[in-house]
Amino acid sequence: MSRSDFYRRRHAVLAALDWTARHPGRPLPLADLPEIAAGFATRADLVRALHCRWLVLLAPKVELALDEAARRPDRDRVAAVADAWRHLASRERALRQALDAHETAEGEALRTAMAAEHRLLALATGLAEPDEPVEQITRIGADFLSLLRSTPAAPPRRRATVGALLRRLVSIG
Repeated sequence: MSRSDFYRRRHAVLAALDWTARHPGRPLPLADLPEIAAGFATRADLVRALHCRWLVLLAPKVELALDEAARRPDRDRVAAVADAWRHLASRERALRQALDAHETAEGEALRTAMAAEHRLLALATGLAEPDEPVEQITRIGADFLSLLRSTPAAPPRRRATVGALLRRLVSIG
């Protein structure tokens, strides 16, 4: 890929994300968006590039979450990875919406990319081990992601402030 191809594709991805942010949940009209069509010949190519961007953002987020979980005995790997995925989905809402809008339609084109995400999640959570069969790791990661998407995030636990502790003491006494 030449430098100009790289920048053309990058511009197309950013244009797709901008369009998705303005039209959430709708599939990208590739033919109606010349800046996207200039970077990608097919919608499947664009969706694969979007998923690649997702994985590039997700992997370090998961690694940081695992590092934090290792330092905190009250934090488990499954919750840490789930929170990292959810936080990224919230921060990169347009990217996640674009992928979700095209997951069914472009499922075949995304199969390899999704399998990579599933394996990342399964191994990072510790629900699968690296020496297990690849198909099994992928299935475990897919099940984890399905559960993650269907379960609302637990509200963050609030740490009691000094004022809240004092109010409790006053109400007790």
